[in-house]
Amino acid sequence: MSGLSAVLLAAGESRRMGTANKLLLPYRGVPLIRQVAVQLLASGVREVILVSGHQAEAVREALDDLPLRFVHHPDYARGMRSSIQKGAAAIDPTAIGFLVCPGDMPLLRTAHHNALIEVFTAEVSTGKTPIVRPFVRDLPGHPVLFHRRFLPELLQLREGEGCRPVIRQHAQHLLRRETSDPAYVVDVDTEAAYATLKQM
Repeated sequence: MSGLSAVLLAAGESRRMGTANKLLLPYRGVPLIRQVAVQLLASGVREVILVSGHQAEAVREALDDLPLRFVHHPDYARGMRSSIQKGAAAIDPTAIGFLVCPGDMPLLRTAHHNALIEVFTAEVSTGKTPIVRPFVRDLPGHPVLFHRRFLPELLQLREGEGCRPVIRQHAQHLLRRETSDPAYVVDVDTEAAYATLKQM
């Protein structure tokens, strides 16, 4: 048991995708968000908290038989930062840290999550309080793992997109995991990206 919680973001409106909810598009025979959730659940995290918002009932129906904790975010239109805060506020209070994973990254597998968890756990065992993030040829990827010491600051954020203000403020704690694996940076934001994904 790693003592880690995971926040899986599934609240967005998929505006760049047009009328479709990208998380419900089929990928390898299942809704895209289900593919992401199954791989994350099989990793070394203690719990997975799914933050729903846009089309919450349809998202939940696609996942209802999975052992997720569902947290609904009625103000999802406020953006990713508010969704992260909604999920982070619900993590197990005994967790040593938490992982933040977008719901639109279907190339991520259990091994990808566990590789980051292994780095995080090794750092924590030496008394450090890391932020672990994958980088693919200097491009920052996901998921991002935070030591719980950063939770209060994250919850207090009022500006910025996502977790980036906290990462910038604590750059000395950032542990970059350099990799060439595109799974950490491939997301599905547009119809063109989805078309490309289906060919992979």
